[in-house]
Amino acid sequence: MVNIWDLVAVIAAALIISLLLIDDVRVRVSNRKLFAERVQVEMNSIILMTQLEKLSETQDIKRVEETQGFVKFLSESRDWAFTYIEDVQTAISEYKEMCDSEVHDVRYREAYDKLISFLPSDTTSTDS
Repeated sequence: MVNIWDLVAVIAAALIISLLLIDDVRVRVSNRKLFAERVQVEMNSIILMTQLEKLSETQDIKRVEETQGFVKFLSESRDWAFTYIEDVQTAISEYKEMCDSEVHDVRYREAYDKLISFLPSDTTSTDS
């Protein structure tokens, strides 16, 4: 004959096993959802990293272009300054030669005008 306590123990064990199985299924379903969310987060992270790299490359290219433009500006400015200095030195030299010579003719006025042409227009004086 089956003891009542044995029957209660079997029913309790079956109930506990059933509850554990139900909890196991619930945890597995939850884990699958979490795994899917984790995969989505990783994919989003990869996409963001790719976009950041592209943006960084674009910014680097802009910086290089700006730097190259500035270097070109400096080079052109330097070349212009050297040309200007050479022209002024030549004009001063020609003016000195005219002043040192005994003959003051039309060449004197041309040398003077050439030298004065290098002055800014608001301070130019044509007095001789």
